[in-house]
Amino acid sequence: MAIPVQKFLAPEEIRAVTEACGARENDLLLLVADLPRVVHSSLASLRLHLGRKLGLIPSDVYRFLWVLDFPLLEYDETERRYVAVHHPFTAPKDEDLAELSDHPERVKAKAYDLVLNGSEIGGGSIRNHLETFNPSSSRNWDGRGRGQGKVRVSARGPPVWNAPAWRDRLRLDRLTMILSQSESIRDVIAFPRLRRRPVS
Repeated sequence: MAIPVQKFLAPEEIRAVTEACGARENDLLLLVADLPRVVHSSLASLRLHLGRKLGLIPSDVYRFLWVLDFPLLEYDETERRYVAVHHPFTAPKDEDLAELSDHPERVKAKAYDLVLNGSEIGGGSIRNHLETFNPSSSRNWDGRGRGQGKVRVSARGPPVWNAPAWRDRLRLDRLTMILSQSESIRDVIAFPRLRRRPVS
């Protein structure tokens, strides 16, 4: 729901924002206030929506981007604890290990994403293989087809590999959607999920 920002800002604050953005008469400034991840997600969606609606995204140009230095953890207000940003198996960067106990929000992950025209088409990470990251890990884990002794798991954490393991993925469905200029990923996947009909 859009709320006029004038209700929350003093005239001098509005003037400072206008000057910082270089806004002129009849310009539109859209502001979002919330937790950083909500703001980032909202503005990213808005940017893409306006780009498509105003014809600002050329259909015959392909721009790739590598995204590096992901944060390893973020604070979850609901659970009141730090949770994994990428996925719980990602290893922390070696140079950030000293920050884990006191400043976990500063720790970067050994992970990357590959982006094409604003959509993630691939990514990868180094699996966590450090027992110091899960200090309570004590028992061997032999689930998911892995031999006993190759993986350790903590009582409250994800599996910990005993040696570095690289994980890569490529989103061929999304890549195909972009290259074929399709509107939906359902147009290009081989077996789209069908909506179940209610049993009569």
